[in-house]
Amino acid sequence: MKIRKYLLSVLMLVMCVAFSVGLAACQDKALTYELNKTSLTLEVGETDQLTVSVTPEQETDPAFASDNEAVATVSDSGLVTAVAEGSATITVTVDGQTLTCAVTVTEKTLPPIGEEYVLNKTRMELVEGATDRLTVFVNSDKEITPEFTSADPSIASVAADGTVTAVKAGNTTITVTVDGKELTCEVIVSAKPVDYTYAISEETLALDLGDRQQLSILVTPTPDVAPTVVWETTDARVASVDPAGNVTAVGEGSATITATVAGEKFTCAVTVSSAIEAEAAAVTDIAGKMIDLNAGTSEYGNLYWEHYYYDDGVTADKKTDGADYIPEDENGAYLLANGFADYKASFYWAAAERHYNVRTGVHSLPGTTAPVSVIVKVDQNVKAIRVYTGVWNATNTTALYYNGVAVSTAASFATGDDSLARLVEFPVSYTGTGTIELEVRITPSNVIGQGNCSLSAIAVMGGAPASAAPSTSVTATPGVAIVSGTQVDLTQVGNLDWLYTGSSDNTARTKAGGTNIIADSFTAQTTRDGGYRASFSWTDEESGAQPASSETGTRFSTGCLSIDVNVDQFTQEVTLYLGMFDGTAYMGVLDSDGNLIYNGEVLVSPAGESANCAVTFDVAAAEKDTLTFVIYKIGNNCSLAAVAVSGYGYQLSRTSAEIKDNETLQLTVTRTDGEEVTGTISWDSTNTAAATVNGQGLVTAVAAGETTITATVDGVELSCRLTVVSSAIEYEYALNETDLELTLGQSVGLKVTITPEPVVMPSVTWRTDDDTIVTVDQSGKVTAVGLQGGTTKVYAKIDGVEQELSCEVTVAASPVTATAGTPADVMGAGVDLNAGSETYGNLYWEHYYYDGAVKADKKSSDASYIAEETNGVYALKNGFADYKASLYWAATERHYNVRTGVHSLPGTETPVSMTIRVTKDVKVIRVYTGAWKATNTTALYYNGIAVAAADSFTAGTDSASRMVEFTIDYDGSDALALELRITPSQTDGGNNMLVAVVLLGGEPVTSTATTSVDFKGANEYTGSGNDPQTTFDLTQEGTLDWYYASYDKIPDEKNGGNSIVSDSLTVDGTGYDWAYSAAFKWTDGTAYPTSPIDNDCNDKGTNNTRFGNSIRIDVKVDQLTQQVILYVGVNDGTGYMSVIDGDGNMIYNGSVVRYIQGSSVHCALTFDVSATKADTLTFLLYKVGNNCAFAAAAVKGYSYTLSQTSAELKADDTLQLSLTRSDGEPVTGAKFASSSPEVATVDADTGLVTALTAGETTIQVTTAEGITLLCVIKVTAAAVDYVYSFNKTELSLDLSASEQLVIEVSPEEPLVMPEITWQSENDNIVSVDENGNVTAVGVGTATITATVAGEAEPLECKITVASPVTAGEATAENISGQHVTLSDLEREEGYETLYWQHWQQGGTNYMLNAQQYVTQSNVADQPGNFGDYKATMEWYNSAGNNLAWDSCSNGKHTAQNGSASVFVKLTADVREIRVYTGAYNATNTTELWLAGEKLATQSFTATDSVAYLVTFPVRLMAEKNEVVLEVRINAAGDGNASVVAIAVLGEGKAATTALSTPVKTEMTSDQNVYSLTELGTKDWFYPNYEGQGSDEKNGGTAINTATLGEKGQFWDYKGTFTWTDGTTWTANGVDSDNPLGTNNGICGSAVGVTITVAQGDTVHLFVAGWMSTYHVAVYDSNGTLLSDEQIATEENNVTKAYQLSYEVTQTSGEALTFVIYRYSSFGGNCSLAAVAVAGAQAE
Repeated sequence: MKIRKYLLSVLMLVMCVAFSVGLAACQDKALTYELNKTSLTLEVGETDQLTVSVTPEQETDPAFASDNEAVATVSDSGLVTAVAEGSATITVTVDGQTLTCAVTVTEKTLPPIGEEYVLNKTRMELVEGATDRLTVFVNSDKEITPEFTSADPSIASVAADGTVTAVKAGNTTITVTVDGKELTCEVIVSAKPVDYTYAISEETLALDLGDRQQLSILVTPTPDVAPTVVWETTDARVASVDPAGNVTAVGEGSATITATVAGEKFTCAVTVSSAIEAEAAAVTDIAGKMIDLNAGTSEYGNLYWEHYYYDDGVTADKKTDGADYIPEDENGAYLLANGFADYKASFYWAAAERHYNVRTGVHSLPGTTAPVSVIVKVDQNVKAIRVYTGVWNATNTTALYYNGVAVSTAASFATGDDSLARLVEFPVSYTGTGTIELEVRITPSNVIGQGNCSLSAIAVMGGAPASAAPSTSVTATPGVAIVSGTQVDLTQVGNLDWLYTGSSDNTARTKAGGTNIIADSFTAQTTRDGGYRASFSWTDEESGAQPASSETGTRFSTGCLSIDVNVDQFTQEVTLYLGMFDGTAYMGVLDSDGNLIYNGEVLVSPAGESANCAVTFDVAAAEKDTLTFVIYKIGNNCSLAAVAVSGYGYQLSRTSAEIKDNETLQLTVTRTDGEEVTGTISWDSTNTAAATVNGQGLVTAVAAGETTITATVDGVELSCRLTVVSSAIEYEYALNETDLELTLGQSVGLKVTITPEPVVMPSVTWRTDDDTIVTVDQSGKVTAVGLQGGTTKVYAKIDGVEQELSCEVTVAASPVTATAGTPADVMGAGVDLNAGSETYGNLYWEHYYYDGAVKADKKSSDASYIAEETNGVYALKNGFADYKASLYWAATERHYNVRTGVHSLPGTETPVSMTIRVTKDVKVIRVYTGAWKATNTTALYYNGIAVAAADSFTAGTDSASRMVEFTIDYDGSDALALELRITPSQTDGGNNMLVAVVLLGGEPVTSTATTSVDFKGANEYTGSGNDPQTTFDLTQEGTLDWYYASYDKIPDEKNGGNSIVSDSLTVDGTGYDWAYSAAFKWTDGTAYPTSPIDNDCNDKGTNNTRFGNSIRIDVKVDQLTQQVILYVGVNDGTGYMSVIDGDGNMIYNGSVVRYIQGSSVHCALTFDVSATKADTLTFLLYKVGNNCAFAAAAVKGYSYTLSQTSAELKADDTLQLSLTRSDGEPVTGAKFASSSPEVATVDADTGLVTALTAGETTIQVTTAEGITLLCVIKVTAAAVDYVYSFNKTELSLDLSASEQLVIEVSPEEPLVMPEITWQSENDNIVSVDENGNVTAVGVGTATITATVAGEAEPLECKITVASPVTAGEATAENISGQHVTLSDLEREEGYETLYWQHWQQGGTNYMLNAQQYVTQSNVADQPGNFGDYKATMEWYNSAGNNLAWDSCSNGKHTAQNGSASVFVKLTADVREIRVYTGAYNATNTTELWLAGEKLATQSFTATDSVAYLVTFPVRLMAEKNEVVLEVRINAAGDGNASVVAIAVLGEGKAATTALSTPVKTEMTSDQNVYSLTELGTKDWFYPNYEGQGSDEKNGGTAINTATLGEKGQFWDYKGTFTWTDGTTWTANGVDSDNPLGTNNGICGSAVGVTITVAQGDTVHLFVAGWMSTYHVAVYDSNGTLLSDEQIATEENNVTKAYQLSYEVTQTSGEALTFVIYRYSSFGGNCSLAAVAVAGAQAE
């Protein structure tokens, strides 16, 4: 055999070049030789193959030889043949190497007796390329020709001589056929071992800091499976390496990376360098500081800054000059979604763009550790980076990164619920060229709730520092605290200028002529408050209004306030009157160049309180400047009431003058502060031809003309305009009016005329002889103010003119006079707006309330007394909720203490004003008004003049309610308009209110009341709500009627009672209380609707109530009604009662429940009733205080009963009628009469009836009280023989069914049916009432009998009752310590869980997508939560918990010796009811009932708590659709029984939908991008687009997104999603699609979504779990579980994400619910990132 050999190095080089894999050159390696076998044992005639393998592999030419060919021979190819018994050695020579194999030959094995043929081997193990031989042994000398075949020649082939050759690894069978018989041998082929060569891809690396490069191990030849490589570094501070060989440069220096593979080690030397150095960062607390973002430092200038804020997205203010060091498109801050509203520092920049503490930053994603990241470019000019950052409910770590490596990390800082503000400054040095990018990364940790970190601004520092110094400085003196009652005269404090911000009319007040304060610069985002502790006054206001002496308002802001003030060298002080509520106020002062010349704390207020102070700044200015005073806060809000500027100036004694040509005028210069002028004054005249001036300011007129005289002192120029006139001119003076006639309130302007008109008008002074008749102001405006009228004079005195001018004014008397009464306190009063007085009737009324706007109830009237269109009250914007009187009107429109009025604008002195049209009929105006934290002055005005004003009254925090009555005298023929004005003053944030206006006049109305009540007092109870000491039996108390308001929130009432109108109970509020101090019981109530056990409350009683602001109930009374008793209470207040009859007359009003501060008073109110006819009384309980309560009402009295209401007599028979009273008292004064005395007569006094002849008559009885009762008498001529029978004698009923038995009478029904007695043979099987209504209550047979009075034999009917339910024997299993999964119960007999319901402390959970089998229960109303159930319940697929998985060990428990009931619907498919119940220190008896029949029961007893499963096997008769069973759980003993869960099992509906096992693909990186458009051809949904909204396929309908519910946000899915066919994203109307990708999701303990599928659809779910083992379960529309796959197992702090793809293999089309739920010891969560449905689109 010719062998070709190739050098291994040449072969490897050719492979490297051919495949361009960059492999390192391979070296030659020594050859090794190996024989496949070193020993053989063969039988005579057997063969075996020897082969030589060479490593590295190459062609060889071995030589084989046997040392004993008599025993064994060997061929040239290495086939050994056994010849005879003995031993031999086979020698193999190859390339000078010698290998040997020892051969042992044994005797030939013959086939077993009875078998003719046998193989020498039945199993053969070979390596690839090896051979062996099969031989057939024959049990005779017979010649055979065997046929050899291989089942898989690709694994092992076989030759005709039986030689087997191994081809490739695997298993196959060789079959040998001899004379039709088959023999087999199993062949196992293993792979030939391969020798690999390894090398590292790089032996040296030079990296820049942060660089990342991957090393790899090169393997030759290429293996099928990559080898395991272990990577290590000698210094992780320089270079780190991950398990994949990725090397990251993390610090400057050198390190060695080592890779270990197959026992060999390979190294790479790594060198890391960096051109950036960053020193340790400094962290500074900047709370309360103002930050000038343009400012540099003493070492460096300011290169660039950005300030971040939120305005419908994260936005930045930026420095506009210089290079842009922060690239916007890479700025991670812009990806955030909210603003940070509590940064405790204030920012500003260029003077024209100042920004104060309004935009305060952006924050990290709340409740997560996702960092805030900003890229900053750095060049050689940059020396420091300043980061203004903060934190709230978290820890903040701010660091500087280069290429992902932290080059400087600041000390972390943390806080709780109060935020922190810090400046983090990073000194940096860059020695490279061009620019590099550093990352500022702010990372939150230890996050509490929605905690986060904030970023407000970044400033880049470098270059030369600024050198300009401010020209103005200020010094602040400590703030002077202002206490209540402080008086501030702004005219004195602000001698240069002043500004008052808090005026009650919301307009700023300013000093006349003041120019220092720029009023328009005052920030406008403010609100007025009337509660400043100082009052401000002035006498020099710009507007000319009357001087104010008690203005106490201020302007406040929850952000900041600022005001600009002009200053110069004459300005001395600026004083600001500040306020702060619940926090600290700071101030910054900026000059016009933007320099911060002052910054500091100025005022601290106690927690929850306000503080006021005056802060004064001393000013030193070298020239004119404009200062900005900024007030900002850490806390609730800050306020600015006033600003005053003091200093001095120069003024000229005259600014204009007129003199004659022969006169002189002395001008002087003075200082405004009264100090002496020390500077030199220079004088000048612009026209010396008209006048000259000397050095002392003496002006001399020269000739007619004009000039300006100028005085200059300290650089200030003052001037006087001078007119010189001829001395020959004479002036004449006159008034425009000399005689005036005015009506009250009318005004006229008087003017002085001068002829000829002078160049300069002289000043005029006005006065009047009698200002009680008219007033005149200094403009000459005359106003008539005298109510009684009169005549007086008004005078004008002209400056420089000796004589006075006069005008005579006559004022007509007021056409109306009015007198105001003293405001009457109406607290607790019941006010009938329709009522008049003893003197006058009721003309009109209006009642005001707020319902989205101010509205009015009005009396129906033809006259319009109140002008709505001018009614100022309609302009108000709110309601008043604490008026302390109750108002009502016509009986059909009663209105009680709900709508209580409207109020004035809070904190202002703006009046409530309305116009009332008065005619001569109007005699009285009643005004129902009040006050809260203010003073109320109510007055009537005519033409703006007060004609009557009531005494003022004041209220604090407890409101005052008053009625002000004005007596009116007006006799005019036309209606007169009067203004009702209610003016608030001294408001401390309070207001006045207007509730109603009533006009009286005409004749009084006589009362129509026919009923009276007498309040007998309030009987208070002892005890408490938890331990009532008194129990009332309403059956005894309410002999006529009773009503109980709240039996477990359901009322009950007397059976047959008709006095109390139960539907009339009206409670202003929906409260229920279980703490009334008395209990109630009864035995004659109507059927209590929610109790199947007991219709009455006849054991220990109940003590529930209804409570609210007011309570009303109507009671019917008549002549027989004696008392009405009301069981009521009041909490922290006083209770009042009004009683109103059916005609609307108030027959009682007064205080009925006394006041105990902070406590409740419960009592019974008793009213004696006297009525002359039937009437309906309304009892209205209302309160001044917290609330009032109503428990019950009882009506006492008596009734009459006539012994018979009908009778049948024969002629000449007699009948004694008798009348009785229900209270047992004797009847007196009753009279009897017959309607037809010819038929029968009656004795008028005794009631003895005598029958005379055939016919009918009615006997009428009239009681002494006027009550009428009747008895119908039928008289017959002869006796009639009546025959009685049942309509049925046999009857079959279903359990709980009812039917009426009818007694038939012949020949005719008698006029009066005889008494019939009904009876059941067995009340436990069938019951019967007095009307023959039969009810099946148990299973069996019983006879109903009816005995007719006078008949010998009773009537009988046999009743048979069959039960529709079969119940097996109940079982009870102790499940303490077990874990019960309600959504996956163990099932027997092939049953399915049809339904389950669980009661726990937090509410009720029940099975999703299932028929509701629990129809009703009182479990949720049980008195307590059972917190120690000894079995743990868990579930998912719960509609009551939003699809969530949950578990708990609690339920509800019964009262001691109490019970709980659950009603379960039994249908034909139900087979089992499971009850999860327990007991604590009690015996639990759990029973199954049907319509009063106990079907099954089980009991168990426990001392400590115990958990049991009680199972009831049940089956419903086929002919019944459904019945309702009651599961009743009873407790006996000192403890209680627990109710935890119910499960219903049975034969469920077969699933009609089938799914494939989901294909699961793991996600590892958000670099995996999925197009929802391509995957979701039918529909897709993405639930969390950047934390701000969802998106879905346009037109998709398969996914029901509403089933997702409210879930948390998930930010770390390991895949990214894109789409191009979404609907418009609601949070971003600009772009509805997402081409860039997003990787968010929603998360929770479980997430579920419902999808409607069709045949062939594929559903893709993108799910993840963080720190959790989680599943995905799929349910069909019947709740049947189709699939439940565990997706991943929990791993601490690890997220595992997958794509799941389900194929719908069978369906008729239905909605499936996919539930992702977690089950994890770590807690964690599971998430849904996206859903996509692929399938054919609907046409």
